[in-house]
Amino acid sequence: MRPHIVWFGEEVPLLSLSAKVVSEADIIIIVGTSMQVYPAAGLVGVAKKNATIFYIDPKPQINHELATLKNLHIIENVASKGINELTQQLLSI
Repeated sequence: MRPHIVWFGEEVPLLSLSAKVVSEADIIIIVGTSMQVYPAAGLVGVAKKNATIFYIDPKPQINHELATLKNLHIIENVASKGINELTQQLLSI
């Protein structure tokens, strides 16, 4: 048994539910991913046009979905430091 692991070519559990949640979110936070593995990397493609998206990664990769977003904020840092930076940004709003 391998709980919570999805191998290449397998269906992602709860992907349609995840897409619904992303499509309704006002703020989306992406942490520590290359944004190159689909279908999960394509979830931002269903985000609302006015959603604010934060992408935290030390070497962010801008895929097609991210490139089309107007409210994308990139924090180039490791997750632990990037989350702290994001917290400060959100508290200042």
